[in-house]
Amino acid sequence: MRIINKQTYIGVDGLEIQVKTKLRQNNIESKELYSKRTGVKIGRIKAISATGFRLYINLPKMVRTDNIRPFGIIDKIHLEEVLNEITNILVEFGVNVCNAFISTVEINATAQLDSNKSVECIMNLLALMLLQERNKVFLTAHGKKNTCYKEVPLSYDILRNTYQIESLKTSRLGNKSFCWKFYNKGLEEGIQNKGLLRLEQIHNKRSLEREGLPQRLDLFLSSENIVQLVRLYQKSFKRYFIDIYWKHGEHCFTEKCVNTILLELQEESPLSVAKIHSELISIDFEIFERACRLFYQNQKTATQTIRRVRNSGKVEVNKGAIGELVQVFRAILYSK
Repeated sequence: MRIINKQTYIGVDGLEIQVKTKLRQNNIESKELYSKRTGVKIGRIKAISATGFRLYINLPKMVRTDNIRPFGIIDKIHLEEVLNEITNILVEFGVNVCNAFISTVEINATAQLDSNKSVECIMNLLALMLLQERNKVFLTAHGKKNTCYKEVPLSYDILRNTYQIESLKTSRLGNKSFCWKFYNKGLEEGIQNKGLLRLEQIHNKRSLEREGLPQRLDLFLSSENIVQLVRLYQKSFKRYFIDIYWKHGEHCFTEKCVNTILLELQEESPLSVAKIHSELISIDFEIFERACRLFYQNQKTATQTIRRVRNSGKVEVNKGAIGELVQVFRAILYSK
């Protein structure tokens, strides 16, 4: 039985809306917007010309006090009140909702994992995976203590920090119709007691046109279109993530990781290999374990080697991140 992550939710997050008017009736150049229903900030309206505005609205925050869980199929019942509230916002600026058009829509899958550490490991894995394709990737990272040097006296002037990826963003894919953004949602929200991974697609109007989705706001916000956006996410996830980054034919990206360790074991001692590839192994120690079990014919020798390296204190040992990520993938692909 294939296990899936049952706390993975797919839906819409933010909408960027272009608004055109014959004459701007409000002198406010920029204004933050707050929901009358939830009381939280839901977006911003900003003048971009004498007769135009750009409006950003976060749909989940119009029905909840946060956007940890996206606006999904289950939230369709709120669409009428959401549209009414946005319409009232536009009226304040002398705009008819029929003159508001979607230019960008954010669709994401957000998954709760066992811990924030799992998310950190997965973010480093995703960065490594995306960079293998030689495509441009925009990274945000911060330094973290390298635990391998925790016993080294401070009098030694060495590099004590390694990197931790916070977010990744790709250039546009799919005929330049959308891009990927992956990030640690828990870090963004300041949540430390649980891991929140967000895998987001940012679609432009070219993507909406190709899918036959209306761009006029009042026509866009319908139950049928929310369902279609979720299906668009799943389709794009399979075509532009799984088939490009995660799998090449029958081979999975993690096999590349294992094969890299396996190749090094032919020339170096197991501990040396672990130290050389400490950043890879720290993502999930099971990569090293799998390589050892393939390298040694005697499984007792493999087990002893794994134990020695794990207990050496020279590598950071984390386990289970890859398995958790696969469970999220299944939840996305097989969600109804």
